Amino acid sequence: MGSNNYTLLNVPFSSNLIDYALTQVSDRCIFVFPSRISAEKAREKFLPNWKFEACEFISIEDFKDWLILPSEPPLTDEKRLLCLYQALTLEDKKFFKFYTYFDLISWGNNFFQFFEELNDEDIIPEEIENKIDLREWQQDFLAKILNIRENYQKLLEQKGFTDPIFYRKASQLKIPFSGYKVIWVNQFYYSKLELAILKALTESENEVVIISQTENVDFNPQNRKITSLNLENLIKDDYLTQQIKVIETENEDQMVISFWGKLSKTQNIEGTTAIIDSHYWDKHYRNLMNPTLFDFSNSINLINSSPYQFLNILKEHLQALTTLSFEGKEITALPIKLMLDAVGNESFVHYYFPKDTIQSKEELLNELTTLRKKDVYWLDKNMNCLQVFHTSPHFNKLTSLVENHFSLLEEIAKINSPADLINLIDTEEMSIGLNIKRMCSENEILHSDLLEQFYQRIANFASTDNLQLVQDWNSFFASSGKDLALNVFQLFLDYLENAGYKFFYEIDKENNPITITNTMDSRNLRYDNLVIFHAIEGEFPSAPKPVWLLNEAQKGQLGLKTYNDLREWERYYFFRLILTSRNVLIYTYRNSELDIEPGSFVTELQHLNENHKLNELEFDWVSSEVPLSKYYDARQQKYSSGENNLLASYPDYLLNREENPQIDEKEFFILPCEPTKDFGENLELTCSYYNLQQLLDNTFVWYIQWIQQLQEIDFRPKDTVSAKIVGSLVHRFISDLLSPFNGKPCKIEELQELFYQPVTTLAEYFRDLFTSKDFFFQLPQNYSLKFLKDIYTNYLPLSMQSFYEDFLSTNLADKVFTLFAESGIYDDNLTQEHLLPLPPDNQESEIKVILRGRPDLRIETDDKKFIVDFKTGRNPDKEQLYFYEWLYYRWQQENMDIYSTFWIISDNETKEKSSYDTATNWRNTIYETLHKCSTEGYKLPKTVTQLKQLKRITRADLYRPNQGGNNE
Repeated sequence: MGSNNYTLLNVPFSSNLIDYALTQVSDRCIFVFPSRISAEKAREKFLPNWKFEACEFISIEDFKDWLILPSEPPLTDEKRLLCLYQALTLEDKKFFKFYTYFDLISWGNNFFQFFEELNDEDIIPEEIENKIDLREWQQDFLAKILNIRENYQKLLEQKGFTDPIFYRKASQLKIPFSGYKVIWVNQFYYSKLELAILKALTESENEVVIISQTENVDFNPQNRKITSLNLENLIKDDYLTQQIKVIETENEDQMVISFWGKLSKTQNIEGTTAIIDSHYWDKHYRNLMNPTLFDFSNSINLINSSPYQFLNILKEHLQALTTLSFEGKEITALPIKLMLDAVGNESFVHYYFPKDTIQSKEELLNELTTLRKKDVYWLDKNMNCLQVFHTSPHFNKLTSLVENHFSLLEEIAKINSPADLINLIDTEEMSIGLNIKRMCSENEILHSDLLEQFYQRIANFASTDNLQLVQDWNSFFASSGKDLALNVFQLFLDYLENAGYKFFYEIDKENNPITITNTMDSRNLRYDNLVIFHAIEGEFPSAPKPVWLLNEAQKGQLGLKTYNDLREWERYYFFRLILTSRNVLIYTYRNSELDIEPGSFVTELQHLNENHKLNELEFDWVSSEVPLSKYYDARQQKYSSGENNLLASYPDYLLNREENPQIDEKEFFILPCEPTKDFGENLELTCSYYNLQQLLDNTFVWYIQWIQQLQEIDFRPKDTVSAKIVGSLVHRFISDLLSPFNGKPCKIEELQELFYQPVTTLAEYFRDLFTSKDFFFQLPQNYSLKFLKDIYTNYLPLSMQSFYEDFLSTNLADKVFTLFAESGIYDDNLTQEHLLPLPPDNQESEIKVILRGRPDLRIETDDKKFIVDFKTGRNPDKEQLYFYEWLYYRWQQENMDIYSTFWIISDNETKEKSSYDTATNWRNTIYETLHKCSTEGYKLPKTVTQLKQLKRITRADLYRPNQGGNNE
C-alpha cells in the first residue's frame, strides 16, 4: 500500500527482516537501517549474491549527515564543550554553579541534547514559552540557555566553526540525488526531521520503500509515535518463538553461574545464539568467558582498556602526590594504599616490568605487605620510609618501581597544555614519557583494534591545540603548576572516554559462537537462541532520567520524545528480539534491600501467560539457587584442556554433601587438628597475649591466623591516625620519659622532678615524636593528625602527673623500688619468655604454652610486684594482666602478691585490678581449649560478631544462623 508517495511494507515477526529487505535490491538503491551494525550485517548478506548493483547500506544517523551539510567545520564531543565553557559569562557560571570546566560536562551534554531534540522535532527554541506554561525558575533557566546559545554561536563564528545545533535541522535539508530507491528498514519512531527527509526524498523523484516489522498491518510513519506493540493479538504464525524460560536467581553472580551450568550440559547449540548484556565489559564475570567461544559484536569503551586504566592510575597518583617536610628537606610522597591498588593492576606492573610482570607483581606485593605490617602510610621517591625498620631489609623491586614512577609523575606535573602532553607520548625512556604500546596487554595488541582507536583519540586531542580552541590554558582552568597539569591530563582522559574498540578473535564459525551484544546493536537482527541478562527494572525498561529543564508533561505538549515514547521504543525492540528467536532464556533477580526487582517487560510476559495469551509457546518461570559446584563447572568450561585446567575437579566429599544435604553442617565446618604438624614435634606453642586471646575467642580464626600465619592486613588504611599508632606514640613517650631510671633502684622523690617538669616541655617532646623517623611515615598529614596533636599534647603530660600522684606516690612512698619500662623500640632481646605452668589437675598435658611478651611498666619492691599497662582506650581486656602476671611472676609462686592494673590515660585513673583466682581460671581455660582443639578440631564460633572476624579470609560470615550460628 502507499501513503505520502512512499510504499509501506509490513513483515511478520516470523520472517527474517534483513532477508526480506534484500528482496528490494535494485540498481541505484540505498538501504537505511537504525544502526550501523544492522547495516553491516545486511551488507554481509548482500555481497555473496551481488550482481554489480550500485547499493549502499547506511545507518539513519550517517544518512542524515549525508543530506544535511554544514557551512563551516562542525565541533563535536569535548571540543564543543571547551568552546561552550568559554562562551559562559561569570554570571552564567555563578547561576549554574560551574566552579571549574569539569563541573560543566554533564550539564553541557544535556544542553546540546536539548537543542538537538528541538531540531529533530522542528521546534524553534525562542517559541517554547509561547507554546507551553513554564514555571518561574524554568523561564529564568530557558532565558539563560538561550543567551548562552547565542554567545556560543558568536564564539564559534569568530573561530570559524559551527555546531550541529545550528544547522542539523529540516530547513537545511538538501537531497543531492534523484532516481534512487531508498529502503528504510524498520524504524520504530519517526521524528519530524526524519519525516521531512522521507518527504524530500520523494519530492526529489526518488522511490521510497518503508519496511516495518510489527503486528499492526496499518502501520504508518505519520502516526507511529502513538502506536504501541500489541502482544495479545498475535497468533502462532506471527512469531517464531517456541520456548521462553525465565530464571530468577538471587544475584547477578548466580545468574552467570546458572547460565554456565546450563551451557556445560549442552553439547551442541544449533543455530545462532546471542547474549544481550550491555554491562558485559564492566562486570567481573567476563573473566569466566573463554573469548574464543564468543563473537563480540559490540564495541568496548576505552575506559575498560589497559592503557586507560594505567593513565587513570597516573591521574590519581598525580592528584594525591604530596610534598612533605622531613628532616629539614622537602620530599614528594604518595599514600601507600594507592600504590597497592596500582600494583594489583597487571597493566601497571607490566609498564615498568614488561619482561617478568607476574613475578614482579608478586615481589612488589610482598614488599608492600611488609611495609603495611609496619603501618607505613607514605611512600616517598627516595624510600626514606624504610627508616621505620631498625634493620636493613631489601626492597629492590619496589625501590626501582617508585623511582621510575615518581620520575614519570614529575614529568607529567610539568604539563601546561595538550601539546606538552602529546610530546610525552611514545618517548623512548619510560620514566619520562608515556609509551602507549607498553601500556597494552598482549591480548589487546594481538586481537583488537585498540591501538588504532587510541591513536585516533590522541590525534583528536592534539587538534585541540592545533585548532587554537583555547588561547590560554592557565586562564581556562584558572590553575597553574601541578593543578594545571592535572586538569590537562583529566581533559585527555575525557577525550578517551567517548571512544570504543573491538576484539577480533579467531573463532570457529562451524561451532556456532555465541554473540555478546546489547539491545541497541541488535535492532533488526535475529537469533535462533536468545539469552537476556539483567532483566530487571532500570534495565528493561531503563530508568527515567532526571528533569533537566522540561518535565514529561511539558515535553509531550511540546512534541518532544517523552519517557513513555522511549519506553515503548525499548519495549518494541525487546519483544521483537524475543518474537524473532526460537528459544529464549531470560535471567532476572530481585533484592528488596537494594530495590531490585524483575523488569516490567519480563513480568508482562508472565501476565500474558497467566491470561492464556501466546498459548502456542512453552513458558516457564523458575527460581534458581545455584550450588557452588556450578562455579567449578563454569571455570572448567573455560579451562577444559589438560594444561590449562586451573582448577582441580570438584572434590568427591563436596559432591556427596551436595547430593546429601543432611550431612551435619557442624562437622563439615570444622578444621581438623594435627598436633605434631600444628604445634611442632615438641608440642610447644610460643604465644603472645593477643595470640592466646584469639584462641579463647575463636579457635577457627586462631588456627588460620596464628598456626597458618595468614594475617588480615589492612591494605587500604583510612586517612586517620589509627588507634594502634596512637598507642605506639603514647608508649614511646612514656618509655622515653622513664628511661633514665630503667632498671635502677630509686625512691619516689627522685621521680618527682621528672614528672613535674613544665607541661610545655613534656608536650614539646611528644610533638617531636610525630616528625621522628619512627613515626613520620606512619602518620597521614591531615586534620586527623592535627586533632591528635592538639588533644594529646594537652592531656598526656597532665595524665602522667596524675599517674605520679595517684599511683606511684601512693603505692611507693618510703620504699626502694626498681622500674622496668618497656623500651620504645621493640627488641627481641628485651622480650620475656616463660612456660605457662600446667594446671594441677592436668600435669599430663602434652601441649605446652610458652608465654612471650612484655608489659609497659613493671615495678618491683622487696615485698610486692606491680604491673602497669597504659591504655589510650577505655575498655581494655583484663586477661592481658593475667598474661603478664604468669609471664613474670606466678610461674615462680602462684599466689605471689601482685598488683596489676591498667592506667587509662584519657580518664587519669586505674582500672581492672586482677586477683589470684581469676588469673588461675584464665590459665586453666587456655589448656582446656587447647585440649579440645587437639581432640575435636578447630570449630566455628557461635556469635555473628565472632563469625565476622578475619572474614576476608575465612568468609565464615556467610555461615547462616539456621545452620548453627546465633544472632549474637
